[in-house]
Amino acid sequence: MYSTWHSFFTVNYLYLLVMKHARKFETVFQVVLFLCFVFCSEINSAQSQKIFRIDSIPSYDPTNSRTYGINFPENWKYCKGDNLNWAKQNFSDDFWPYINTKLPMGQLPAGVFEGVGWFRIWIEIDSSLVDKVLGMMIDQSGSSQVYIDGVLTQELGNLSLDDKKGQQRYNSKTIPLTVILKNGKKHLIAVRYSNFSAVAKAAKNTNYQAGFSMSLGKMQEAIYTSLINSLVFTSVFIFYFTFFFAVGFVHMMLFLYYRSVRSNLYYSIFSFLFGIYFLLLTIVNQFFYPDLTDYVSNINHFLPNIYMTALLAMLYSIFNDNKLPKIFWVFFSYFCLDLVFKFFDIQIPYYRILTVAIYIEPLRIVIMAIIKKKDGAWIIGTGVISTIAFFFIFLTMTYFNKGEFASHSPALSFFWAIIVIYFTLNIPMSMSIYLARDFARTNKKLQIKLKEVEELSQKNLEQERERQKILESQNQMLEEKVTERTIEITKQKKVIEEKNKDITDSIRYARRIQQALMPNEKFIQRVLNKLKS
Repeated sequence: MYSTWHSFFTVNYLYLLVMKHARKFETVFQVVLFLCFVFCSEINSAQSQKIFRIDSIPSYDPTNSRTYGINFPENWKYCKGDNLNWAKQNFSDDFWPYINTKLPMGQLPAGVFEGVGWFRIWIEIDSSLVDKVLGMMIDQSGSSQVYIDGVLTQELGNLSLDDKKGQQRYNSKTIPLTVILKNGKKHLIAVRYSNFSAVAKAAKNTNYQAGFSMSLGKMQEAIYTSLINSLVFTSVFIFYFTFFFAVGFVHMMLFLYYRSVRSNLYYSIFSFLFGIYFLLLTIVNQFFYPDLTDYVSNINHFLPNIYMTALLAMLYSIFNDNKLPKIFWVFFSYFCLDLVFKFFDIQIPYYRILTVAIYIEPLRIVIMAIIKKKDGAWIIGTGVISTIAFFFIFLTMTYFNKGEFASHSPALSFFWAIIVIYFTLNIPMSMSIYLARDFARTNKKLQIKLKEVEELSQKNLEQERERQKILESQNQMLEEKVTERTIEITKQKKVIEEKNKDITDSIRYARRIQQALMPNEKFIQRVLNKLKS
C-alpha cells in the first residue's frame, strides 16, 4: 500500500510540473496520470506479492537423478546496509530491487554491494512440509545470518560489522543445516549477509561472485547426498594426487640413477606439480573457510604455468636429442612474464590466444615427431591426440545437448566420469609408457654392453694367461740358457785361472833368473863410489 501511494504522489508531482507549462492539455494529462497510477500500482502489487511456492520436495532417487531438493530462485529482494528491522515480517520491502544472490561483482553497478546487505524472499510451502525437519544448504563466499519469520535460526561465520578486517568467513557448502518451518504455510526468509573482501577481490577478478546460493531438501537425503558427493569428489581428486605423485617419484628415481636422460627429471616435475594441483583443488572444494580456499586457489592459479613448462621441456628433450630448442625459452619467458603479471593482477594482451597456442604446442611437437618418424612418437601421440579428440567431442556434445545428455542419469554420469578419468590419465600413462620403454631399452642396451664387456674381459683374461704361459716358458728357457752360460763361464774362468797361474809362475821363474844374474845393491854402490872418486 505504501508503494502504491508513493507512486501516486510521484506521478501527481510530475503532472503538476507539466501542467504548469501546458494547461491546454489538462484532460490528456489527467488520463495519462490515471493510467500511470494504475500501471505503477499493478507493478508494485505484483512485486510485493511475488512468492516462491514449494508444493513438494521430490525424493532423491539415485537411479533417475543425481540432484535432490529444490534450489531457491537466484533473484531476491535486496537492500544495501544493515538494519535488524529488515528481518521482520511486517517490514515493507516493496521498493527493494531484485538482485542475484550470488552477487556477480563484474555484472553489478558500482556501489550496489559494499560489504554488507540484506536479502529477503517470501516462500509458501505445502501443508505436508509444515513442522518437518528439512535441510537447508548455503554455498557462500562470506558470512551470514539466516532469519526465518524474524527469528535468527542459523549463523555462518562472523559478520564482524564493527571490525571489517577481523571478519571470519565460513562456507558450509553442501552440509545441510536443520530447518523447521512452523506456524502456517507462508514464511519469510531474510539473510543478513556480509563480505567485506568483495570489492577488493572484484577489482582483481571481474568474475568473482561475492554472494550465496541456497537450496532446501529433506534432511536425511541432504546428509546422504552431501556425504556421497564429498566422498566421491575427494576420492577422485586424491586418487589423481597419489597417482601423479607416485609417477613423479618413480621418474625422479630414474633420473637420479641415470642422470643423462633429463626427460625423466622434467616429467617428474610435471607429475609432482600436476598432483599438487589436484590436492589444492580438493582443499578449495572441501574446506569450509573462504579465506583459506581463496589463498589456496590463488596458489593453484600459478601452477599451470610451471607444470606446462616442465611438460614442454620433457617433450622437447625427448624429440630433440635431450636438448632444449630456442622456442622453449620463448615459451619459458612468456610463462615467467605471465606469473609476474598474475601476481600484480595485470592482464596480458591477447592472453587467451597465447594460452591456447601454448596448450596446443605439445600437440604440435608430437605431430611433428610422428611425421619425422621419431622413435616412440606414436606412443605419446596416441595419448595426446586421443585425449584432445575425446574432450573436443565431449565438449561438442555438451554444447549441443546443453549439458543434459548425462545430467539426469547417475549411471550414465558414472560411465562418463570413468571415461573422463581414463582419457585424463591417457596422456600421463602414454608418457610413462614411453619413458619406461626408453628406460627399458636403455637398460637392455646396457646389459648387451655389459655382456660384451664381460666377453672382452674373458678374452683379455685368456690372452693374459697365454702371455703368462709364454713368459713362464721364456723364463724357463732363459734360466736354462743362463745356467748353461754360467757353466761355460765357470769353465772359462777355470781355464783363465790356470793360464793365469802358468803365466804367473813363468814370470816368477824369470825373475829368479834375473835376480841370480844381476849383482846386489851394495856391490853396485861400491862401484859407483869408486867411479866418483
